[in-house]
Amino acid sequence: MEPERLSWIKMMKEKEMLNLSKLTLNTKRNVMEQKKILMHHILPEMLKVLTKPSLKERTKSQFSKRMVMKNQNSKKNFKTTQLIKR
Repeated sequence: MEPERLSWIKMMKEKEMLNLSKLTLNTKRNVMEQKKILMHHILPEMLKVLTKPSLKERTKSQFSKRMVMKNQNSKKNFKTTQLIKR
């Protein structure tokens, strides 16, 4: 083949390689953006939903909290009545 044709083929190959490298770079960038979105937006929401306590567990914990509050109130009331009696 003549040198012009060879140089043109070489140039086209380089151009194609450049396009391919740009394409892979863009693909990598897109994948990174998707990972970022997944990590910062989607996963936290999923974790919130998955770790949300069931209704039964919530009522148990609320009940125990109420009992603790009642006990504390009754202790306070007992102390004040003791003070009043003296």
